[in-house]
Amino acid sequence: MLAHPEFTLHVAGLDLQVRGRPVTDEDERALVFGEIVPTLDWAGSLESWIAGSPLLEIEFG
Repeated sequence: MLAHPEFTLHVAGLDLQVRGRPVTDEDERALVFGEIVPTLDWAGSLESWIAGSPLLEIEFG
């Protein structure tokens, strides 16, 4: 994503040209994962998600 952020997203029969932005800032990652992980019974620790899970923002248009 860093070298080639543009890609085609295939959703329900549509091909959308989008741009991906890797979320690498630890504070931003903590904010996003902090909303998601606590709602998942199977997810494990928030810290493990922040440290080891890829996170990508998809920009349309």
